[in-house]
Amino acid sequence: MWQSGLLVPTIFDLHACKYVISLFSLQIVSEMPIDKTPKQIYMKHLRFAILIGLIAIVSSSFNSPYSNNSGKERIEVVFNSTLNMQSLIKIQRETAAKGIDLKYNKLEFDEGGKLTAINFSVDCKDGFYGSAGRSFLSKTSRFGFYRDYSKNAVSPFGTGGL
Repeated sequence: MWQSGLLVPTIFDLHACKYVISLFSLQIVSEMPIDKTPKQIYMKHLRFAILIGLIAIVSSSFNSPYSNNSGKERIEVVFNSTLNMQSLIKIQRETAAKGIDLKYNKLEFDEGGKLTAINFSVDCKDGFYGSAGRSFLSKTSRFGFYRDYSKNAVSPFGTGGL
């Protein structure tokens, strides 16, 4: 109720105005806790903000084909006749540490223990896999595989001649 001619609302009208204003600001005053202290309300909002932040961080680590390999742009393994059995085992361990399963299906060595022929299969565990083989390797051979994790890679994976 308004007093005549003064446009000053009464106590009843103030309550009604708060309710109407609160509807425009998407809050309902009647449902706000009256017995909560400002510190309790602040702590509730802080916990909610932290929870939302954690959910955002955790969910951003999913749904990305590159998330398992952050920091790795391109991995390339080249086989040639300069390699021996120890270097092949080292390559296999290093690729396994990067999440790539490398298996040697066939290996041939010369009398000096140098690699002359290879057949291998590789699984990057993200949908990219393949195999290749070559019966003659030289010191200058560029035969193997690569996995390019960059988002703008023209060719993200390949086996054979590099």
